[in-house]
Amino acid sequence: MKDPFRNFRMHWHFQVGTKVASVRGVRLATDPSKPKSVRRAIFKRNYEDAEANLLPMAVATGDRVLEIGGGVGFIGILATKRAGEGQVTSYEANPDMAAVIKANYDLNGLVGDVRMKAITGDGRTLTFYKADNVLSSSLVDRDDLRTGRQKIEVPSDSIDAAIDEIAPDVVIMDVEGAEEEVLPKVAARGVARMLVEFHPHIIGQDRTEALKATVLEAGYEVLGASSANILFGRKT
Repeated sequence: MKDPFRNFRMHWHFQVGTKVASVRGVRLATDPSKPKSVRRAIFKRNYEDAEANLLPMAVATGDRVLEIGGGVGFIGILATKRAGEGQVTSYEANPDMAAVIKANYDLNGLVGDVRMKAITGDGRTLTFYKADNVLSSSLVDRDDLRTGRQKIEVPSDSIDAAIDEIAPDVVIMDVEGAEEEVLPKVAARGVARMLVEFHPHIIGQDRTEALKATVLEAGYEVLGASSANILFGRKT
């Protein structure tokens, strides 16, 4: 059920200048220097709701977790609280998020293994498109974000190298359309569980459905779904 007070709460927090707020027990920095789009969702307490709803099914104590697309660190912190400190490795391509992520880990008394790189199929250096709305920044040059975005070059690790090093039980992926390149390679490696946010508004509905079919054909089943997020599990 939608929270009837979420807009009132958001406006109140903006009015009083709240600098730290909690979502699902995770403390997050919300001072005015942080991205407004992120602050708005945190104040409404629906930030990354769909992904967070599926996380308890995806991650258990002791799991090794590879997060691709760290955002502000919220999902990585939630995963760390479930799997244990030192069990989560996060990749984030947007260099502007480094200080935000560190601040949020510090607020929760945690040290994160956060790598400011992209994940690609081959480990190449690539162009990243920083949008004014940080939530829409992407490795994909989006037609709906032709204005208000900046092109930068970012390094990447290949997904195979990351899996070889980390040996994850779980891969969490929110990469604004780049799932089309990376997800089939993760599925081919037989990772036990994959929590994926799909972006049909970026890559198209037909390509999204084809990508889901590729995962199922690789031996996975759907364990849960919430909005654009699907939790896949390897069939036993």
